[in-house]
Amino acid sequence: MALPVSPNAISLNQVNTELGLTATATISMNDAAVRTLAGVGGSGTTISMSNLHGKSNSISATGGTVTTSGGYKIHTFTSSGTFSVSSVPSGATIRYLVVAGGGGGGGASGFFGAGGGAGGLRYSGSYSISAGSYAVTVGGGGGGAARGDGGSGATGSGSSFASISSSSGGGGGAFGNNGGGDGGSGGGAAQSFASIGYANGGGSGNNGGEGSPWGRGGGGGAGAVGGNAVDGNLQGGAGGSGLSYDISGTSTAYAGGGGGAGYNVGGAAGSGGGGTGGIGGSDVGATAGQSGRGGGGGGGTNSNSGQNGGSGVVIISYLGA
Repeated sequence: MALPVSPNAISLNQVNTELGLTATATISMNDAAVRTLAGVGGSGTTISMSNLHGKSNSISATGGTVTTSGGYKIHTFTSSGTFSVSSVPSGATIRYLVVAGGGGGGGASGFFGAGGGAGGLRYSGSYSISAGSYAVTVGGGGGGAARGDGGSGATGSGSSFASISSSSGGGGGAFGNNGGGDGGSGGGAAQSFASIGYANGGGSGNNGGEGSPWGRGGGGGAGAVGGNAVDGNLQGGAGGSGLSYDISGTSTAYAGGGGGAGYNVGGAAGSGGGGTGGIGGSDVGATAGQSGRGGGGGGGTNSNSGQNGGSGVVIISYLGA
């Protein structure tokens, strides 16, 4: 909270509170912390209470949807925008989470599609920043392959904040297309022999799983590789799990892979917003990756399309709510 603005009076108790001290702590106007807060340097330079009007010991910034939790101010971007910083106290840092869009699930033409890979994920719990304007880009999810189409799912779009970027999730493979697509996490493979999806290192990410004759691989997640198809169960591979952070104020998993389709059992969704794989034998459709979490889409069947990957998100937080 900023100190009162002119012409309102300021007490030393309020200055203590702004500095994170107990209200009744002993304090001097010549203390380095007070001079830094007031923006008046040098012990020989005159300082007065008027120099402290409107001053804050926390970062001042705008952009995105702003909420507060546990003493943190949180800026959430679900679409592209600008994070504008007007002031940064000495030593203050931010946390950030940058999640790209997930890949779409693969399609099928008489067979099944593999799960889409999760969007790449980058996180920092302590990142130095200075005053200025920072571009934020939030990537969309890749489209799932159409019903009856033997094509792979589409790659998602990348997300970024300042110079930090996360690569999009790779699309899930389809019969006749060996591996899943490259991405922040790779899409699952769909061939009827051992073949993997690929991750390209654009943030935390993992490879997709292997396909089999009666099931397709799950897409990779930020926390784990995509599951392999289980041919004995005619089952698609599960999506790889995502990673959990409390940067939004609540512990939430992001960037889970999509499940691959299977004849009897569809692959489970990766925790972190992944979609479930379709079931070919009973004509059950796949589900999409969750928006705002970068999950991969589930793999489709001959009667049901591969599903879209979920859009990404950028979250920035810092002490000072």
